[in-house]
Amino acid sequence: MGTTFTKTEKEGHFFCIILPCLVTFLLEHLDPFGRIYGTHAQTLSQTYPAMQLQWAATMVPSPLTATHVWCGFSVTLQDGFTSHRNSVGGRVVYSLALSGSGAAGTFYSSNMATRWGICSTGRISHDFTVALKTLPHEDHQVVAVAARELEDAQEFAAKHSISRVYGSYEELARDPDIDVVYIGVIHPYHLSTCLLFTNAKKNVLCEKPLAMNTKEVKEILSSAKRNDVFLMEAVWTRFFPASVEIRRLVDQGEVGEVKMVRSEFGVPISHVPRSGQKELGGGAILDIGIYCLQFICMVFNGEKPESIQAMGVCLETGVDETVVVTLKFSRNRMAVFSCSSGVKLPNDAIIAGTKGNIRIPDHMWCPTALEVNGKETQYPVPEPYLPLNFLNSTGMRYEAEEVRQCLLKGLKESAVVSHADSLLLAELEDEIRRQVGVVYSQDSK
Repeated sequence: MGTTFTKTEKEGHFFCIILPCLVTFLLEHLDPFGRIYGTHAQTLSQTYPAMQLQWAATMVPSPLTATHVWCGFSVTLQDGFTSHRNSVGGRVVYSLALSGSGAAGTFYSSNMATRWGICSTGRISHDFTVALKTLPHEDHQVVAVAARELEDAQEFAAKHSISRVYGSYEELARDPDIDVVYIGVIHPYHLSTCLLFTNAKKNVLCEKPLAMNTKEVKEILSSAKRNDVFLMEAVWTRFFPASVEIRRLVDQGEVGEVKMVRSEFGVPISHVPRSGQKELGGGAILDIGIYCLQFICMVFNGEKPESIQAMGVCLETGVDETVVVTLKFSRNRMAVFSCSSGVKLPNDAIIAGTKGNIRIPDHMWCPTALEVNGKETQYPVPEPYLPLNFLNSTGMRYEAEEVRQCLLKGLKESAVVSHADSLLLAELEDEIRRQVGVVYSQDSK
């Protein structure tokens, strides 16, 4: 015969017995949108006592959601679980930690904005912030910016209507209300800056190249894994709609087997001081050649080439100005690319298959058009609300949205620019630099 409980007894049972069990269950089965994977009643009945299942069925609406379970309370749960409900600007984040185990998790919901912190106030950070503003405000918000000089951060914040400003990167790393940090510093400082934020348990989107060499990339990836945070190299090209279509066409065999890939990227930027200074990471390969290299690696699905031959011309400062690279892959497939910081090249890219060709007719690093067997399709990017420093920079919105989707899914890396992809790029860049004769101070550390 059933037992009758008073309202007070029901509430006591819910908060003392049911809630801890449901929290444990959520850790294992809650998806980023607040839904339970599979048949949650069946799973609950297999895991928890029948009386608790009855209380869950009668007191918690279905489908079970984080909002229903937490009900806006801050509580300390049984079995060492501590939780808090953090509400900032209309968003809700549920964080849980298991005492003594070091395990922790943060759950994001699709009805709350991803809060961005901007690290550095240079030209690329300006363009990225402008690109974020082309996305829905309810999905993406820039809430803080940091620079090495407070005045620079204040000027940047005023231009982009950002509420919080910091005169050091360390202050941004300590901000508890940042979901992900965009790192726009020049690449010799990527290692130290990535480590600062990953060690502070911050998710990171870092500009390309991820680091100066393979050793640094491994150190960054290791820190991200150790701290259990999301990290992605900002190879923005791969997220343009045209690039998404290229992957679809290649994967589905629309042009047959790919036998040859060619890419070029050359722009006269010798007048830019950083491009020729070794201590600032100058050089065509790391600055612009990476776009050609990542394109080839994308088409060949992350396969490591069997051989590489590189030739180049270096400036008196010791950095590469113009480089030509040939790569041979398995099954006699080839790729070749040229990059130059001294002259303008056609800046196109071609994928040649046994059944046809795919061509990016211009600015292959930020493509807005695609030719497939002679038929061209346009993929325009949104107009900016402020002038941009670089071509088609509002296209950085696509990589930002990828970051958001990965966070919602609880991923620590993107499948489009994975950690393995970043490692492969670094290894290939190192080999190309070795053959051309470019050595940075970071290579001897």
